[in-house]
Amino acid sequence: DTFGKFVRENVGKINSVGLLKECITYVYDDRGRANAQQGCHDDRVIAAALAVHGCRIRQPNANENINENNLITLYGVNSVTGY
Repeated sequence: DTFGKFVRENVGKINSVGLLKECITYVYDDRGRANAQQGCHDDRVIAAALAVHGCRIRQPNANENINENNLITLYGVNSVTGY
């Protein structure tokens, strides 16, 4: 639940309304699988989760928190522009 924790701790810093909307509709279904609710999308959730995971495993100390400085240092990603 690394991505879930990241979103909960940084919700005010996520500048994508689309991503936040998709996070709200990303739920566990009757079979216990995480998916977007029917009629909703989860592309941004999956992409963001993969990005957070990639930053976490690339850090020398994977237990460190992911923050804007880590993202800029590792990938040149700015939280305002997204690139």
